[in-house]
Amino acid sequence: MKINKEDIPVTMQSPGMIMRSQPNYGSMTVAFNELPKGIDIAPCSRASNGCIYIQKLEDIDTVILIKMVKNSINYFKKNIP
Repeated sequence: MKINKEDIPVTMQSPGMIMRSQPNYGSMTVAFNELPKGIDIAPCSRASNGCIYIQKLEDIDTVILIKMVKNSINYFKKNIP
């Protein structure tokens, strides 16, 4: 299963930034965000345990991604009350 970023609907746009989101893509929501050069999202990724940042959508192996998501869900069910 593959999708081009141009086929993902734009949910928010401003100068230098485009945010796209496609719910119900298989069993997940796909998001693609383009930010201005120099924006550091590292603090966001350290604060959030549920985000995966992907450079190119065509690089996604959905079988592996679904396995990662299922493993994460199982971990949280076992370890988080």
